[in-house]
Amino acid sequence: MDKEQLLTSGLLEQYVLGLTTEEESHIVEEYAAQHEEVRLELSLLQQAMERYAVQHAVPVKATPIEKKGAAITDRSNLGLRKLNSRALWPLATAFALIWGVYGALQTDIRYQQFRDLQEAHTLLLKDCENKGQSHEALADLTSFIQHRHTAKIILNGCALSQGAFAIAYWNPAAQKGYIDIGSLPPPPKGKTYQLWADVEGHMVNAGTVSCQAGQLQEIRFIEQAASLNITLEPDGGSKEPTVSLLQANGLLASN
Repeated sequence: MDKEQLLTSGLLEQYVLGLTTEEESHIVEEYAAQHEEVRLELSLLQQAMERYAVQHAVPVKATPIEKKGAAITDRSNLGLRKLNSRALWPLATAFALIWGVYGALQTDIRYQQFRDLQEAHTLLLKDCENKGQSHEALADLTSFIQHRHTAKIILNGCALSQGAFAIAYWNPAAQKGYIDIGSLPPPPKGKTYQLWADVEGHMVNAGTVSCQAGQLQEIRFIEQAASLNITLEPDGGSKEPTVSLLQANGLLASN
């Protein structure tokens, strides 16, 4: 007998009900020790029996002490005879109810497994969608950087950030720009980097800049800009640049 035959033989049900021989009990216990599936089936059957026992428990009435002797013996024998003749149907009914509870438990487990698979499938689809969007965004960014009208601008560190640099990608045809903070150090607490475009000597706000190196951040495109400049400003940015805290700047190609 293999595992699958054991699971469909009815031997597990008999084992839980205490109806197996010593040899049959040994077989069930041996398979249970080796196979998780057999242990699960036994556990479900035992739970079903426990539920049935709790739901159908009947209080035991004490036998009067004074009823002794032959009368008790006769009644006991009569009870045994009645059990042999009438107990089969209640036992069958009880077993059917236990089996019904067991079936319900199996249904619950299979339904939960189905729900888990559905959830896993949904998460997988979402992950694929996110990766697809990421790949699409990366492809668009790569196409932008490689576009013939995209200029790579190096913003060199000034007196306060000597040796540091930032990199901007500027495309007048697409009217779009990106910047990477490059090697500029993280701003002090309460401060942020802010980008300015020099238009005919007037600094125009192009937005605050993330301090994460290696991450391209889209910036506001400003027409007729002659240069890009990064200053250190309070969190949230400023309306006018703090020129004394200029960190880096770079010239744009002539339009």
